[in-house]
Amino acid sequence: MKRVLNLITDILIALLIAAIIVSFYFVLTSKQGKATPFFMYRVYINKVDHMAPTIEYGDMVVGKIVDAKDLKENDIVIYYNESIKTSFASRIQKINDNNTVVVESDNVSSEETIKTSQIDGKFMIRLHLVGLILAFFTTPRGTVVLVLLLILLIIIGVIINILRTERRKDKDEAKKNKENKKNKEKVEVVKK
Repeated sequence: MKRVLNLITDILIALLIAAIIVSFYFVLTSKQGKATPFFMYRVYINKVDHMAPTIEYGDMVVGKIVDAKDLKENDIVIYYNESIKTSFASRIQKINDNNTVVVESDNVSSEETIKTSQIDGKFMIRLHLVGLILAFFTTPRGTVVLVLLLILLIIIGVIINILRTERRKDKDEAKKNKENKKNKEKVEVVKK
């Protein structure tokens, strides 16, 4: 049972580390507010609250790359605005025949017509406040905190390993002492 628990713990820690690495990839590779590609998805950190409560400030937003023909009215899309060099999420109000769509944010009543080629993806999921946390870790202060956390994790791992080894040694020593005691009793019985 303990081996299974240890295995599950190790798997969860590995998944956590993998998630942190992938998340940092998204933050570090995003350029000028553009959504970062990752297989069939694009990820970006929302820096406005135009789509609250669906998508809030600081959320990490994941959008699936789709063909323009698969979009429909009321879909939330992530698109890149060339004029201000950043990505936004908005809801499709109307699909035009000329490869353009009309989008509008839920909290800002101003429609904008964009080309379907500007659309980075269709909204799939948001990770609440993950974007703010990751953005913090890309600052100098956040990098120091991250390095300290990693060092702390390594130290905890080493301590756990030492404790497991000591516990194993204690069990082995107790087993040997028990066997020696039995052997001494047998020798005494034979001597009598």
